[in-house]
Amino acid sequence: MADTQRKYEFTGETKNHCGVKLHRIRAIADIAVFGIYSGDEGGWIASEKNLSHGGRAWVFDEAYVYDNAIVDGDARISDNARVYGSALVFGNVYDNARVYGYAQVADNVHVHGDARVYGSARVANNADIFGDARVYGYAQVYGNAQVYGYGRVSGDVCVSGDAHVSGDAHVYNVNIVATRSDGCTFLVAPPRGSGPVVVIARDFYSTLPEARDYWTATLANTPIGEETTAILDHLERMARIQGWSLGLPAN
Repeated sequence: MADTQRKYEFTGETKNHCGVKLHRIRAIADIAVFGIYSGDEGGWIASEKNLSHGGRAWVFDEAYVYDNAIVDGDARISDNARVYGSALVFGNVYDNARVYGYAQVADNVHVHGDARVYGSARVANNADIFGDARVYGYAQVYGNAQVYGYGRVSGDVCVSGDAHVSGDAHVYNVNIVATRSDGCTFLVAPPRGSGPVVVIARDFYSTLPEARDYWTATLANTPIGEETTAILDHLERMARIQGWSLGLPAN
């Protein structure tokens, strides 16, 4: 491949990370949109298969990309982030975040803080994964969804719309989702152990009875309130079909 088709070279500086030899990169073409110009040094990769010469993707700072991981498109890997295994990244991974296994991070996704995306998880669109969040298994997170705090999304679930999974919520296996006309997405997570299901909507995270009390108090006698009640009724019926504990008072 001629240099005119390439955007970086190795500086000759190397380091060892967990038995893997990493090479510092240096730009030989401008990526002005990211403030990268020919001669600027970047982060660390194990081989040229890790960072495409096509697109505008770049590895910054002390970030590492290695194993069979591929960074392409408009991806930005920066700070102390790590991308490895067979991960495929087109989005943004930074701070101390990790993406590994067969995970995919696409589009305008941000994975940051101490977040982890791994297994065969896929995160797409404008999703934001941060804090100490974990997305793994075959989970999918997309739309404008956010997973943060100690939130966990795993198994075969899809979290989408503008749903927020936060605190110590763990969404896994079967889940039930409904979206209100204003775009607010409600998600019912199955119980862990003998606990009740939880309702998650934006920054709200609580049991079904508490959810009813909250939205009755805040949206009573409004069209959006009636729609919310209908959604909660639907979520309750679906949870009952699954045989989940609802956290309702004993008769």
